[in-house]
Amino acid sequence: MKVLIIQEKSEIRDYLQFALGVFDQVDLKATGSVAQSIDYLHYNDDVNCIFIGNKITQDSDPKELLTKILAYCSANDSILIGTNKGLENYSGGHYIHPQASVNIINRVIRSKLGLDTSVLDLENFIPVSFELCAEITSLPCDLHLKIGQKEHTKHLKRYLKGSRIDKESLEEYLDKNLINVYVQKEDYKIFESFFGLNISNQYVSPRILPTEIQNSYFDSLKDSIDYGAFIIETSGMVGFDTSKTHLLAKKLQTQVRNLSDNKKVKIEEMFHLSLASKGNIDLKINSLCSIISTNLVKQYSWGTLEMVETLMFASAFHNIGLSGNAKLITIITDDEYDKLDIKERAVIDHHAAYSSSIVGALDFIHPNVKKLIVEQHGIPNGESFIDKNNNSSNFTAMFRIVSELSTQLVKEFEVNTDKFSALKVIEREKERNNNDYPEIYDALIACIP
Repeated sequence: MKVLIIQEKSEIRDYLQFALGVFDQVDLKATGSVAQSIDYLHYNDDVNCIFIGNKITQDSDPKELLTKILAYCSANDSILIGTNKGLENYSGGHYIHPQASVNIINRVIRSKLGLDTSVLDLENFIPVSFELCAEITSLPCDLHLKIGQKEHTKHLKRYLKGSRIDKESLEEYLDKNLINVYVQKEDYKIFESFFGLNISNQYVSPRILPTEIQNSYFDSLKDSIDYGAFIIETSGMVGFDTSKTHLLAKKLQTQVRNLSDNKKVKIEEMFHLSLASKGNIDLKINSLCSIISTNLVKQYSWGTLEMVETLMFASAFHNIGLSGNAKLITIITDDEYDKLDIKERAVIDHHAAYSSSIVGALDFIHPNVKKLIVEQHGIPNGESFIDKNNNSSNFTAMFRIVSELSTQLVKEFEVNTDKFSALKVIEREKERNNNDYPEIYDALIACIP
């Protein structure tokens, strides 16, 4: 079967080539070029599946490409999948939210093609992308390099799990007749999942101009709020309104624009880090936290406009001290914390105090936001890991619980989209917290018919 991947961002394109290339029956063409895509479709009338990413802008008119793809799929009964906004209201295709992880994209494509991923009929060693292996700070599993001639392998180099590997080290082996880079069959899914969760679907240059940071951040925040609504809708939860979260996000954008230049520099630095985090995991978690908490608070006597705004801003800023670090942002259990090294624990321990200090410097944000960010950790000065037994109020406890729950919901959704159950996640979190504040979990469970 023929599959055409049209994706401008090379790391996503490389990953999908890697993930789908292990199937012998797949004849794969991947490109980021509009012109190449149109040319390929012109000379191939038997493409079974086309994936088109968001924001394809290279070398021609992207609207022309989408028009040709829609006509092609209609004429050839081809499967159409994409994160392209042009498919959002197109009934003949399968639209995936642009902020969905590349793991989700991979699973949807496989599912639509009928590829059985439960057992891969492969050799003990599976070749993986050379490019994907460059600049890995910590290998998720052992990595093997086969060196020599294909008929006569001279050496098998092994990098152990947890090792750091960089492009220069790998390129040295190219001069030594590197045949390929491999992982063992039992490690394949670990490797695949690692890269799927650590590839960003956002289009953020590391050299982004300061004048563009605000617009890029708030564009991504808007997309993340939509993504949070997408998770809620997929989970079957009802009664959640996102309009207020969008309005408060616009208010935050207006206030930031009016900041003095010296304060803008600091906040834009945080925005840039947030944009650079792999998979935009912090924006996804923060947006889901905002949607759930601002809707849940309506059921309590604290549901004033001031409290709703406090929750939205606290959601946006409570982890800003961890921005850019996708690993640490998702640490919420004692077991996860205990596995960190000393430096990572120090970052975790101080991030609430650091986040609150940034918020405290922004005059337009109510002092309650700074207070909530610190107190949700159960420590007066915010200098420690979460102490859930020492929350100062029910309001603080509610925010802590929703923050942790949002992290778990996003993590679970990104990894197990096809088997995702918000109910199971909520019930598991309720049990993990020893039925602490059960009425909060029960209120969320009641939202699932």
